[in-house]
Amino acid sequence: MLKGFKGGDWASFPSGHTSSAFATASVLQHHFGWKAGVPSYVVATYVASSRMAHSRHFVSDVVFGAGIGIAAGRATTFHLRETTVQVVPSVTFHSAAINVSIAN
Repeated sequence: MLKGFKGGDWASFPSGHTSSAFATASVLQHHFGWKAGVPSYVVATYVASSRMAHSRHFVSDVVFGAGIGIAAGRATTFHLRETTVQVVPSVTFHSAAINVSIAN
């Protein structure tokens, strides 16, 4: 059994830290170009490698996590450059809701 894997079990798939880091890098690259994208992907790669170096994840965990992150980052920026997105929270005494509207 590998030391440090979530209390000794093997439930480390996929790496959430890696997914978040690569999703952020993907969005930054899409919005600001490669001048922001390259440093962001370097930081994301560092996060992924540190997860393995500290025996928190296997290579497969971080590779799959990176794939999820990139896909999520691309999905959130897909055709939204000229689209207005409005998020409106509403709270009443017995309920809460979040209304999301997307308009061209």
